[in-house]
Amino acid sequence: MRMILLLVISALISACAGPIAKGPKFTSHPQLGNQESLFYLYKPNTHDGVTVCLKVFLNDLEKGCLSGQGFIRANLPPGQYKVVLKPDAFITHNLLEFDVTLLAGQASYYAYYTTPGNAPDDAVATRFYSYGVDSGNNVIIKVDEDKALTELAQLNESN
Repeated sequence: MRMILLLVISALISACAGPIAKGPKFTSHPQLGNQESLFYLYKPNTHDGVTVCLKVFLNDLEKGCLSGQGFIRANLPPGQYKVVLKPDAFITHNLLEFDVTLLAGQASYYAYYTTPGNAPDDAVATRFYSYGVDSGNNVIIKVDEDKALTELAQLNESN
């Protein structure tokens, strides 16, 4: 009986760890031209209750599937974009949605986190979750370039 209980607990704990990004390590981007911009979305953690990668859409165009300890980089024309994150699962829903304005010659950085309790005031998108005794928020935070580059240096590209 103890062995079965131990196996069940192990399975539950491992279910909280999502897939890990296995692509190339982050490298800094070259200088951007006047007619281009970059969008970065990254997920520095793995233990956030999401057991699949998150498909990332910008204006309904899929840009990749964000995994734990990973990032997605999209080179786009400057402008307004609607960003949608959806779990890569059989039954899916929009997990988070937010709007971004990408400026010419600039990169914009956003991070995906989960937080216990209330969402931070600076979150650009939030969604409350509750799994039995565990609850909190999925959040997207706009990150300044210096902090983002430090965090991205530890990550791999998501596939």
